[in-house]
Amino acid sequence: MVRDLIDLYPDNFAVVEYHVYDEYETIWGLDRAEQFYDWLPGGVPWFSYDGVGNVGSHEVYETALLTQLNRPTSMTLSVGAKPIGNDEYEVTIRGCMEPGFEARTVTAYAVAVQVHWPPEISYARNTFRTAASTKDIFVEPDSCNKVMRVITFKPGWDVTDMKLIVWLQDRGSTYPLVVHQAAQTDYPFSPLPKYGDYTNDGEVSLDDFEAFDACFIGPDSVIDSPSICLDAFDVDKDKDLDLVDFARFQQAIGGAT
Repeated sequence: MVRDLIDLYPDNFAVVEYHVYDEYETIWGLDRAEQFYDWLPGGVPWFSYDGVGNVGSHEVYETALLTQLNRPTSMTLSVGAKPIGNDEYEVTIRGCMEPGFEARTVTAYAVAVQVHWPPEISYARNTFRTAASTKDIFVEPDSCNKVMRVITFKPGWDVTDMKLIVWLQDRGSTYPLVVHQAAQTDYPFSPLPKYGDYTNDGEVSLDDFEAFDACFIGPDSVIDSPSICLDAFDVDKDKDLDLVDFARFQQAIGGAT
């Protein structure tokens, strides 16, 4: 079952469950089912990985998942969110492209799901609740781009059981459209850290410079360094900290975002 795979692969498996033709149906979810996937003629349940079509029976879900996880992707993705009002959250989606790939424009999606809802359906996990408006972003090799969206929860929702799921997908209105990368974050949500903010205090300062100096190892030295070093400073995602990263850090400490 899908819920078991969510538990087995919590860091690699982002699932959105849509209900159709029942009391938990939403307009956005029904449109996704009828207009994007056109799955309803074949009945439900219907399951797709990475926007490319029906996986098949539940017996092959894990095999298909492992196949997808072994396929290379050109992009990395991170997500953060902060409250901006009553039941409103600003979601930041940051997509980066690895070197050696072709620049492309993709559509950024952001949805909110409730992890254990509805409670009377034992198999329900990550049930779709609401979505932000989509936004196209252009991503080039060895660089990043980001977009901000707003998601609004309804009063009465159990915010402590909410999860945000974002993904970058080829543009279009019907599948198959490849999902290049996905990311998710559980409540309580945290803002996306600034590049170079090792201390995670919301600014890039001399404290972060001292951390960069301690992390710095030079070019072409692929390291098993503490992941916080690479997360904070490895701008080109080549698993080392070198002059490319230092140049970007100088921009960050000078006020660039």
